Order: sequence, then structure tokens, then C-alpha cells
Amino acid sequence: MRAKEYLALRKKELYYYDIVEKTIRELHPLRFDKVGTEEYFNRYLFADARCRVDKNFVLQEGEVDPTIALAVRIELCHVIAGDDSFVYAYNIIVQGKNKFCHSVAMRLYDLKEENIPTLQEMRELYYNCKEDLQHAVEGILRCLLDQSDFHLSNVPLDRIDLLWEFIREFYMTFCRTSKYRKEMEELKTALARKEQEVATLEESLLTLRNQLSTYSKGGMTVAETALTFYYLFDELGVDFSNSDKTQWARFIHRLTGKSYQRVREALYFDFDQKSTRKNLRNVASLFSELFPRIETKIKNDMEPLR
Repeated sequence: MRAKEYLALRKKELYYYDIVEKTIRELHPLRFDKVGTEEYFNRYLFADARCRVDKNFVLQEGEVDPTIALAVRIELCHVIAGDDSFVYAYNIIVQGKNKFCHSVAMRLYDLKEENIPTLQEMRELYYNCKEDLQHAVEGILRCLLDQSDFHLSNVPLDRIDLLWEFIREFYMTFCRTSKYRKEMEELKTALARKEQEVATLEESLLTLRNQLSTYSKGGMTVAETALTFYYLFDELGVDFSNSDKTQWARFIHRLTGKSYQRVREALYFDFDQKSTRKNLRNVASLFSELFPRIETKIKNDMEPLR
């Protein structure tokens, strides 16, 4: 499905429709220009990556805010996934490719081939589609005009274009329904939401891992690591009431390399112990720069213990 058709069909489902529509409109003339497409993404769509490495970060004119940049890229990817003429833009999003720093890749999508024939294929796709649409429009218009005793050559072009837009909108709205459309749309919406949650979690874990690497050679203790994930997961809505500690231990073990058994034991917290209060102070300082809200929450949890 072409990107513009997707936009017309799913307008109400796109939370950042205005931004996505503007982006597609501006990327349209760059579809066959790989370098130009990469420059566009670096300039407008990767503020979240730029702000991680730029201590004096200032949002540029037209640049998507870093707090929503990832979500915008995900929505944009859904829109262009079925339109091979946007292969360069699609691959940039899937890889998280930018000039600033490593960004989370979208693992639920496969990269598309970029080779010498690709450019010609994109051009052929574009012109064939355009030609097919033109023939379809002319056929519909000729039929309508014949029934109205008009001649195509006597109808102003702007009125033909207006009529075509009306016909296309009607077709998209009423002629492409199916028995299972509602169920399919619900599944696609759920998948998009889950994909965004996974991407956000991966990016948060990547940031945390980079933070951990700045510690001393020995790194954090197992107890500090367990507390770190306890508050990070809590921020993401995951806690011991909706998940199993065995899953936590297995996840932390694979991510950090720390002993599975020791991590499993460390997930039983005694907040009255002096050592736990010390660990809380260390963990709070870890979150201070990138996750100040979590730091505040830890300090609030420590308050009754003083």
C-alpha cells in the first residue's frame, strides 16, 4: 500500500498524524536520494539521539521533540512499510541509523534490499502506479461525463482533480471494508503499541547499560543491580505483582552477566537493613542525570527509613 493511501485510511489511528504527514510530504522528493534522506533524518527526526551526546542540546527549528521522536519514527515506519519507493527512509528507521550515537533497531521489521537496481525499481513502481491511477481516473471520469453529456476536453483540469480526490476518498472509505477489518485493525493497533513499548524498553536499557559502564572496574554489586532494575521496571509498569522473579533474574543475568542464583536471591529486599539503605543511595545517584523522577521516587522511599 502506498504511503499516501495508508495515511488516508488510518488518519484517525495515527497519534502524530500531522508530523508524519508533513514528514512524508517532505521526504517524497528525496525518495531516490539516499544521502539526502539520511541528512533529512539527522536534521529532523533523531533529536533523541542528538540530545544524548550534546550537552548543550537545543531543539532546532522543525526538529521533532526528543521525547516523541522515537514514537514518530515508529508511526512513520508503519506508514511507509508497504511502499517500496521509501526504501531508504524505511531502512534508516529499522536500523536506527543516525550520525549521533547508537539507537535502538526495530527488530520486528526486516531490512529491505538496497542495491543498484533498487533505484530503477522505485522509479518504475512510482511511474507505473501513477500511470495506473491516471488510467483509472480517466476511465471513471469518461463514464461520468458521458452520462452527463460532457466532453473530457471541455472540463477544466482543476475540476477533474477535485472530482478524482472525491472519488478516491470515497473508495478508500467505503469500498475497502471487509468482514474482519475491525479485528485486523485492533490487532495492528495492539502490535504497534507493543512494538513501541519494546523499543522504549530497549532504549532505556541501552542508556542504563551505558551508565553502568561508567562505574568502577568491579561495577555495581548484585544487590545494587537488583534495586536498579526494580525501580526501572516499576517505571515501565512491571513489578512483582504482574511478573515472576524468575523471569527478572533470567533477564538481569543475560543482560549483565551476573550470577543467576545471586540475582535471584537479591530480588528479596529488606528495606530496614542498613546495607539496603546504602545501596538505595548509590542507585539513586545512578538515576540522577537521565532519570530524575526515579531518583526522586527512591529518595521518597528512603524517607521513612531515616
